Amino acid sequence: MSSFPLRLLVAGLLLSMGHILPVDASVYSPRVRTAGTPDRLSAHTWLRESAVSLDERALQLLDDMSRLTVVAQGPQEGPDKLVDFSTVRDPLKLWHVYGYATERDITAAFVTLWSQCRGDDTRLIRLGDSGHYFAEIEIDGQRAAFDVVRHAAFPKSNGGFYSMKELIETPVAWEQPRGPRFYPDSDPQVMAKLVREQPHLVTYFPSPLGHTGDFVLRRGMTFTQYFTPQGQRWLLPATLLKDKKALAELERSPAGPKLPGSDQPLHANGQLVYQPPLTANSGGLEDAGLLIDNVTAAEQGWTVAKDGTGSVILDLRTPYVIVPELGKLADAKDDAGASVIDIDGTGLTLTCSLDNGVTWLGLETKTFPATVDLTDKVTGAYGYLLRIAFKGKPDEAVVKSLKITTWVQLAATSLPALQPGNNTLQIGRNDETNQPTRTFTLEASTADENSYLAPVIRPPREFHPGDATARVIGPFTGRITPPLGTELTHFDIIGRFACDRSLPVKTVLRIHPTFRGPGEFDANPQPYETSFLIFGDHAGEDVQMTISDSPMKRYSAIYFLMEGQPALNDLRIVTRGVETVERPVTPWTITHRWTAAGEAKEQTIEVGDNVTSYEIDTGADIVNTAVEFRVP
Repeated sequence: MSSFPLRLLVAGLLLSMGHILPVDASVYSPRVRTAGTPDRLSAHTWLRESAVSLDERALQLLDDMSRLTVVAQGPQEGPDKLVDFSTVRDPLKLWHVYGYATERDITAAFVTLWSQCRGDDTRLIRLGDSGHYFAEIEIDGQRAAFDVVRHAAFPKSNGGFYSMKELIETPVAWEQPRGPRFYPDSDPQVMAKLVREQPHLVTYFPSPLGHTGDFVLRRGMTFTQYFTPQGQRWLLPATLLKDKKALAELERSPAGPKLPGSDQPLHANGQLVYQPPLTANSGGLEDAGLLIDNVTAAEQGWTVAKDGTGSVILDLRTPYVIVPELGKLADAKDDAGASVIDIDGTGLTLTCSLDNGVTWLGLETKTFPATVDLTDKVTGAYGYLLRIAFKGKPDEAVVKSLKITTWVQLAATSLPALQPGNNTLQIGRNDETNQPTRTFTLEASTADENSYLAPVIRPPREFHPGDATARVIGPFTGRITPPLGTELTHFDIIGRFACDRSLPVKTVLRIHPTFRGPGEFDANPQPYETSFLIFGDHAGEDVQMTISDSPMKRYSAIYFLMEGQPALNDLRIVTRGVETVERPVTPWTITHRWTAAGEAKEQTIEVGDNVTSYEIDTGADIVNTAVEFRVP
């Protein structure tokens, strides 16, 4: 048995009954892009620009994907010891967080994004055993082939592009002059020979989706995104800890991920500093707290409103993976600084949650002021919730000062790099539907029992954590909740399912959602079920399912009955929730930093209600340094 990834999207208009506190100083999904380039917030926004032709959108996507660096082994995350399961393939993660992947995964990302945004027929084609891949997509009903990683398109003189079949039969397709979009760094005739002579194997290998570039910028928050590494900070996969050769390559100067023999780093870093205002009438508490219980802002800081206990929950999340300052690569014990809480006060207890508040981990604070390093708890996560619990009387149980510093890994190629001369940049806010939403991803890894069981309320018949072939056998029931403090708008379920490649088999994924409760699946007349015929390295189309419900109904959770036959091997759930209180646009700032002819430069733009774009004149001979987002 082996596995193939399958993406199932379940979306609908769903509302919860959670109490949402009014917030007046948050900026949702703030982003900047060079004018004329795609909005890469999500898979839905990437190709939606209607003013550009489909041909041009395909070429823009080719340009984006060919900016990713090809490596022999892609980035890895999570506890799974099997590389095939731990490898990151989500196109949005590859773009925002890493900037590198294998040729197969970069080409698959191109195919998957086009399929998601356009809904057209797409194929990933492997050229025999050469290790090379082509993408073939559908544009206006016609197939179009692209050599993604070698940045090559095959346009026809009368419009459109050549298909893979036509690349075999039409020598003139290969006779165009080399240029930026036709083999700028390689010989096209080498690939022409492979296309003609190697078998074309249609490969079912879509990339899982669900990641987005969204985050919430709150009052007192500064997020600086650097174009270069800042110290020895990157995510070191657990699968490499015993690989001496790989560790030696990572330690080679400059330390970090890079191509063999190269001194060019493949990663960069970002720093999120959160220092919310604490005093009365500052608005910091209302802006910071997802859930606030018997806590108010007073002259000394945050304190209980009346005698007894209280709590406030803060959200620390970005689209980027949290990373520490690494010590000895083979020993994680001396890693530090991934996320550090500096807090002063009395009558306080701290806990954090990585699973949207399902479970909470205690944080030791023997005395105050205290510095709490969360490296061993949050490294490799994309964010966490921090709960500050109070016990005592007003002004005695109090937070007097609070500062949280978190480091992340990001891909410099995803940042809005300034060019020499005049630059026009566009500002984005909110999600693709212009709503102030927040996203939470639950990585229910089947390599770890606790992780998989987090959303599961009725377990399957058999569960074999970390098995190479079949982990979850039989139906199970799960529960999906929105990000804490929001009302659910839609959710994604991304699964990886076992199949037997030695023989044609019928692999079935069944998902049966209900909004009434875990025992009422039979109330729906038919389960949502789809079947796939698998043979060798070929399979049917990717699947998207949409479930809609009346927006007048309010739900705090969705229950689902799920089964993969013969087995489910991994599970990832992405939920998105919308804030229900309308808020005025908060003034915030964007600062670009660069050097021009060696001289440090910076320009700050104050972003108000009507600001949607701005211009920067950089001068010549420039080097980008950083982009900073800030709410004062």
